[in-house]
Amino acid sequence: MMLPAEWGYIANVRMEFLEENSEELRDILVPYLGAHELASLARTCRLFAPWSSGARRPKLGLVREADGAGSTTLAAEAWKPKGFLGQDATMAKRRMIKVKLRMYTVHPNSDGLLVEHEVPPGKAVMPARTMLRVQLVRYGTGLVEEDLYHATYWKNGDWGKPGEPTAEPKEAQFMIRNTLSSKRRPPVQFRLRFTLEVVRHGTETRTNYVYETPEFWVVDPLAIPKPGSARDRARQERPSTRWLHA
Repeated sequence: MMLPAEWGYIANVRMEFLEENSEELRDILVPYLGAHELASLARTCRLFAPWSSGARRPKLGLVREADGAGSTTLAAEAWKPKGFLGQDATMAKRRMIKVKLRMYTVHPNSDGLLVEHEVPPGKAVMPARTMLRVQLVRYGTGLVEEDLYHATYWKNGDWGKPGEPTAEPKEAQFMIRNTLSSKRRPPVQFRLRFTLEVVRHGTETRTNYVYETPEFWVVDPLAIPKPGSARDRARQERPSTRWLHA
């Protein structure tokens, strides 16, 4: 069976080769194929049906810290709290938080492991109006407690005319200024909600991508023991929640 000529070099590949190497080619080609091409392949041969599982909507996540050990941590798992009280994650009030975000897709490889592919911005993206918002929200209800950050997503927020973007996302810097978990009755856990609002050239259409961290307590910086300290070890052995009711 012949593939559509408009597929370019893919149309010149022998069908037998595609069938024999379906699993390997899926991991290579899926990030570069559109929904129409994936649907055509799925109809062409049953071996291509699983390819559509890789056609995911792009996700917003955090850039992982390089550890030099070939970490397979996904962007959704890259969040690191400021510290811990016992086993509970904490963030400190009035302490600078620095994060960098990325757009990616996830799909299983031939070994069944989830892998990520970077998603570069398309030519239609309007950088000067693509904004990142960070909010502190209540865990469980999602109600916004504080607006923490709102700025352009890219280091260079204006590339002039439409074209292939080359700028990198900039590091977002912000802090939790007014909120403490212990000042709520009952004490409340929170999340950080990151919302990327993308605007396209020649249109007012907006697309939002959202990432939320795991939940944490917001505490005074002095309440967070230094990792490895005697106080930290004591809290892990006998976690206390007295601070919540102060």
